Amino acid sequence: LGDLSVTMKSLMQAMEALSDTKNKCMEHAADYEIVVKAREEELKALAVAKKIIQANIMCVWYNRQKKDF
Repeated sequence: LGDLSVTMKSLMQAMEALSDTKNKCMEHAADYEIVVKAREEELKALAVAKKIIQANIMCVWYNRQKKDF
């Protein structure tokens, strides 16, 4: 009976540790999803900014070319 009691106590501790680990894993997964979404938004914003800068460079270049003629 003593061995069973020790084994059951050990099992309960292991199950609690597993539950805690699962909860932490789920929290980290949720945090990771937030970070990924934020990065995607940043990349979209950078792509838009790049297009605007490229368009402005082309306008400046075109205007300089017109002045030279």
